[in-house]
Amino acid sequence: MAYNRAAVVNYARRYWNRPCDDGKVETKAGQLVVSQIAPGPDWEAWFAEDGVDTLVFKKAGETDRKTRFNHRDYEDCTHYINRCLIQGGMTTPVTAWAPTMAGYLINRSDTKVLGLKVPVDRARRVMDTGMVKEGDVIAYWRKGDFAHMAVRVEAKGISCHTFSRYDDQPFGETWELPVDNFLYTFIHFSADDAAPSGNMLAANGWWVATATGDEYYYYLLPNGKIRWTDHKPMTFAEPPADSNRAGYWFDMGGKLLIIWRATGSVEQYQFESVTSSYNGTWYYGASETPISMERLV
Repeated sequence: MAYNRAAVVNYARRYWNRPCDDGKVETKAGQLVVSQIAPGPDWEAWFAEDGVDTLVFKKAGETDRKTRFNHRDYEDCTHYINRCLIQGGMTTPVTAWAPTMAGYLINRSDTKVLGLKVPVDRARRVMDTGMVKEGDVIAYWRKGDFAHMAVRVEAKGISCHTFSRYDDQPFGETWELPVDNFLYTFIHFSADDAAPSGNMLAANGWWVATATGDEYYYYLLPNGKIRWTDHKPMTFAEPPADSNRAGYWFDMGGKLLIIWRATGSVEQYQFESVTSSYNGTWYYGASETPISMERLV
């Protein structure tokens, strides 16, 4: 089933600053059922924009009722991602634990990891490619584990709980969340990726890439995956799978885009016609290096 990105974003736009549609908030003390602490019927629960996300109840004609709960109590980010993805048609584990959810999404057959636990300078390069789309998930790594999750919305924004965010509301932040010194993992749902053109499909097989005098050997597969080795292949068979030496290639309309899974490095080549060599640029953090690809025959 196709992933409905618009439904995910619409859900996030509605629920970013209130408890999810299941009426629950995950907290450090366990699951909070909002209806059980409501002042009465017809009271709606919201997260106040008071800097600490106080849980408040609102009702027309009544004074807002604050609760004792705020962001120091919540651990709702993964639960929120779960509810967002369900709206998009995804089946996900019922968990409030970010490492469990991140691991599940990373290992799905219909996702592509566009950088795994990469620092912000490389993460920016991945984001600049435009391949992290609305409805894709960003998992944030800190102190040895995944500590936070968000869904991509709008231009460069995210939506999440704990704190509650949507696009640049309410703190004016982008996806980077720079205060916490995160490493970033981009989980891209691939079902709606553009089908490669004939030129791109003709590129399948072995290539040698040269940058700064060093040679790397690439094998492009027709399914959009790419593998590399630093040893010249002895046969034309595809190399064994190795997640540390793997990535994805995309047809960007006359350009070949490569994003490497383990490092988040990005390569882009002019690819408007079928030839045996192409020139491009390798982006690695702040650096930009000329690179070329030549077919092995």
